[in-house]
Amino acid sequence: LAKDKNKKKNDVATSNNITDLLSVASEYQLYSLIERCEVCLIPTVKSPESCKTALLLAHQYDRILKNLKKACLEYVVENSTLLLTNPSFLELSLQEGHSELWEELKSELLSPKTKRNKRRRLLSPAESAAAAVR
Repeated sequence: LAKDKNKKKNDVATSNNITDLLSVASEYQLYSLIERCEVCLIPTVKSPESCKTALLLAHQYDRILKNLKKACLEYVVENSTLLLTNPSFLELSLQEGHSELWEELKSELLSPKTKRNKRRRLLSPAESAAAAVR
């Protein structure tokens, strides 16, 4: 258990270090470093809190962290019930300056494409094939 606590502390420190590094890399337009930071951040999107943090970061660096944003949106779609019942995640809708991000999330969740893809994941392969023919 002690190892798990230390591992979590190291993960948070690593995420914070990556965030700081990303800020400097962005300021100096070090695109290969930005890409490496993004690659390190994508696997951290595995809980409502980490998704929220990564989503805010991807929104802040909208033009350069497109893959991180995509990973966050995929997580949101796949875990919508969990996220939409999580008070911390829902704070995004109330935070000043994040209305555009919240609208983008709503749009992604309500889009016909998302509903169709989510429905396909719930169907068997044969049912998915039959639905695609329709």
